[in-house]
Amino acid sequence: MKKHIIFISILLSCSLKIVAGNNINKVVNAVKERITVTGYIQAGYEDISGDEGKSEFLLRRAIVTVNGQITQRWHASFQYSFVKEAEILNCYTQYDFFPEFSVRLGQYLTPFTLDNQLSPSEIELIRTQSAGTKYLTAVDASDLAIGAKGGRDIG
Repeated sequence: MKKHIIFISILLSCSLKIVAGNNINKVVNAVKERITVTGYIQAGYEDISGDEGKSEFLLRRAIVTVNGQITQRWHASFQYSFVKEAEILNCYTQYDFFPEFSVRLGQYLTPFTLDNQLSPSEIELIRTQSAGTKYLTAVDASDLAIGAKGGRDIG
């Protein structure tokens, strides 16, 4: 175990010397230009009058998105939701061979559905999807004949 720790510390010190020799500011600026981190939180407060007086603070959405421009034609995206069942919403990489032809691999929302492509941060309502939208897009298996075949694409 001590041999591994010594080897890792020597390797780390050598790599720091190499990075310091290559002007660390150039590396930091290149990363800042290529990676963007965004996110939003959508919260609300519900005041219920009555015998129980059950008022509560609601956190509907808390999403972080990381986009990276690897090269001029190749980029990657990662989107994670922290509310309720924390899950990865989008995680894909895309390579653009031509403006008309690109290949995308990973988990992402197919943009050819009836789902609204407008960001929920632009919508003032907390609950943005109606029952009709869920039925037409088959997101929540509301139509027993179709099942839950819509929504996310895993490939």
